[in-house]
Amino acid sequence: MCTGSRRGMTLIELLIAVGLASILMLAVFRLLDTSLSLWSRGEVRRGALEQASATAELLSHDLRSLHRGAQGDLLAEWVPFDADRDGANERFWPRLLLVRQGSPAEMARVARAAEAGAESDVDADTEASGPDDASFKPRRPAGGLLEIAWVVLPSSEDPAEGVLWRAERALDDPDSVSYFSQGYFDSMGRAPVGVLNEVTGGVLWMGMAFATQTSVVQEGWDIGLGLADASGSWDGWCRARPNPNIHAWNEAAAGMPEMADVCLLPRRVRLELEIERPVDRARRTKTLSELDATATSFQVENAARLPADLNSFVLIDAEWMKLVGVTGDRVKVVRARRGSDPRPHGVGALVHHGVRVISEIPVDLHDDSWDLR
Repeated sequence: MCTGSRRGMTLIELLIAVGLASILMLAVFRLLDTSLSLWSRGEVRRGALEQASATAELLSHDLRSLHRGAQGDLLAEWVPFDADRDGANERFWPRLLLVRQGSPAEMARVARAAEAGAESDVDADTEASGPDDASFKPRRPAGGLLEIAWVVLPSSEDPAEGVLWRAERALDDPDSVSYFSQGYFDSMGRAPVGVLNEVTGGVLWMGMAFATQTSVVQEGWDIGLGLADASGSWDGWCRARPNPNIHAWNEAAAGMPEMADVCLLPRRVRLELEIERPVDRARRTKTLSELDATATSFQVENAARLPADLNSFVLIDAEWMKLVGVTGDRVKVVRARRGSDPRPHGVGALVHHGVRVISEIPVDLHDDSWDLR
């Protein structure tokens, strides 16, 4: 009778098989983790991009409808803020006031809002003076022109970030005060309570540039005082309303048009908006080394959490820097960008950056306000 031995796997073969299976499973898990991470980052970026794009479109709509005429106006200026209340203005945010054409639907909406606010006021007055007080007359602003205010105010949660607000009123509403009135905004840059409506938070940057009659912007928007430069501010009536002593970008450009009997408007406006949401902020890295006012490189906890593209901007405390190189976790930057000043930064400072949206809006310089009645 023939007997044969049944041979199984040796211990070495078993260990090799287990090792190969472990390597294969690890590779699969890493691939899955990388895919999920990329998908998550893509979704976060897409959500932030949608938020920034919607905000930029609303602002662009106001600028595309600017009114050029005796009742028109456009005032863009840079306003200082002492967000941490240390006596020094560390952030400068833009303020944009304008007069634009309003559609019948927009005028009706503003009228309803004005009447609702007036009814609230009269309800309070009635409680104080009695139900027989018949002095109230609902505000019914008429006409087709709107005053619009866009204001950025420091966030109460993070001084490095801002909150973008918007307000609107009928230009000929006799019961409300013009946003252009001197003293309308207080020394803290704030409007009267209840006037502004929040548009979005998490604003890291809102930039403005205006093309004058002589600006050359085909190869880039350079803000300066030369004839070919764009202007960082605008005064539709050349009344020297932006204060150049507050910020250099409030200085009128050399190519500003001559004064006329109608509001002067730019040929084109460039808006740049950068937003960082709370979910984005949680993914940011921090500094691992101190920076003095002259340092051009520093260490971070995780350079993979910096912007993927070089020449992007990062914000540390109140100073903007341009990212020009990354080696390991060491970052090389150009200091004091976007009109900010170089300043020292400590260990553990958050390195902010957001999703940037740029819009260029052509401005119609023709006055089509014909009276067809």
